[in-house]
Amino acid sequence: MRGARAAALAALPLVVLGPVATAQPDRRALLFLVDDLTFERALSDPSIGPLARAGGIGLMTNADPVEPPDLPSLTVSRVPADGTGRIPAALLEEEGEVLVIVAVTGASEGVATPMVMARGSPAELVEATGPPSGLTSETTRRNGVVSNLDVEPTIRAFLGLPTDDGPGSPIRAEGEAPTALVERYDDWRRSAAPVGITVLVVALASLAVALVVIVGGWTGPARAVVVWVLFSEAMLVALLPAGLLPDLRTAVVLPAVAVLGAILTGAALASARRNSSRPVAIIAGVGLAVVVLDAALGWPMGVTPFLGGSALEGVRFFGLGNPSAGIVLSGAVMVAAFLRPWSGVILLLGAALFAGLPFLGADLGGGLTLFAVAALWYALRVRARFGWREAGLVAAALVTGAALLVVAHTAFPSPAEHVARTVEGAGPLDLTRVFLDRLRANVEATSTVPAAWLAVVGLPGWLLLVWRRPGRFRGPLEADDAWRHAAATLAVGGMLGYVLNDTHAMAAVVFVFLSAAVVVPTLRWTNG
Repeated sequence: MRGARAAALAALPLVVLGPVATAQPDRRALLFLVDDLTFERALSDPSIGPLARAGGIGLMTNADPVEPPDLPSLTVSRVPADGTGRIPAALLEEEGEVLVIVAVTGASEGVATPMVMARGSPAELVEATGPPSGLTSETTRRNGVVSNLDVEPTIRAFLGLPTDDGPGSPIRAEGEAPTALVERYDDWRRSAAPVGITVLVVALASLAVALVVIVGGWTGPARAVVVWVLFSEAMLVALLPAGLLPDLRTAVVLPAVAVLGAILTGAALASARRNSSRPVAIIAGVGLAVVVLDAALGWPMGVTPFLGGSALEGVRFFGLGNPSAGIVLSGAVMVAAFLRPWSGVILLLGAALFAGLPFLGADLGGGLTLFAVAALWYALRVRARFGWREAGLVAAALVTGAALLVVAHTAFPSPAEHVARTVEGAGPLDLTRVFLDRLRANVEATSTVPAAWLAVVGLPGWLLLVWRRPGRFRGPLEADDAWRHAAATLAVGGMLGYVLNDTHAMAAVVFVFLSAAVVVPTLRWTNG
């Protein structure tokens, strides 16, 4: 009895305080930061290649360079490009089990940068042979991809130190080396710009011609221009699955996007011959469905996306990218226009949760935007009016949605989620400062892309047009209250998305869908 009581008392601190990490004093960690290290060179280098074969190699997302942590039993060495031969010598000076991480001193834009990790006895590490494994972590949730944020928790876990004090998660060797992903990334880097510019030019040209036809009152070309505008919208949706093509060269991607866009355009027109706005909603709804499918599959379209925002080039390793958030907003609003008012509100609330919850879209700005849009839709479609009370309702929905998502991101943090890192322990002043900093960065980024300002300025322009309904726009806008409300809601949502989602990408995508939502019914009305 006394022995049992003594054992219970000895275990009491563990029960009260929880498990305590046990430091491993006989272990050493070595971090080598190498200049200008590429994936191919890491595998072929006689000093680094054996480490990759003993452990694994992965691609480091191009966010920020690795910041060496200040930890006991850690040695940090900066190695010039021609000095990798000192790595084995430094290893052989150690005894016992060691952890070795080789990373790049700074991530180069447009270059797939590697990270190598291995653990074991020094003699085994410098003589390892065979094929290398890949690296991954809970941060990226992608095979062959790790983050600079993962370095410190990996070292902490190896040394027996707590790992839950900051972002990132321990790296583990798993699967095959991402050699094929490097090749796809290189092809994507060369083709993403020409493909995106082509789709943008087609969309802007179709909009310009549509406005000329509408203002001029020309009935002859109206039907052909309708097809052109819908095709431009459909090509935007086709960019989503294009990133999964087996060959990402421009000569393959552009025809594939055009064919997918043509098929989607034909299907939308065939299924809605007598309705002027339904084809636009069908295309947008298909875009929404594709994004939901991408989420169900673990966001594979986010690795090499032709809509923008690669998981290999930023801190959003998984979840809803900003351009895709524009498709979710557009698709949800346009589909809601063909539902009963309350059903539309429920759809938009579901879209807000899908976009913002940490284990789904993990996009705080997109979720906040959709919460406000759901409240606006309730005011316009359920209450059938919009005044000061309704404006307050939208503001209240924004605050409530923000509180809900902040709580969710704090209660269910993910090591990959930069939102959780932003909101954890932050007060109102901190969040306000972050918001203002990101808004400033957003304006600066928009200034580097002149075409983006067209979307930013065009959204309030379309809102004013939908409200005033001038000239030839009056008939089609007044013929369908739900569609007019959808257009106004999209315009407001796009403007909110620009402010809340800290890039112009969401606003730009919404602008394309909104333009189609306004000009297609007007062109069909003009054509009689």
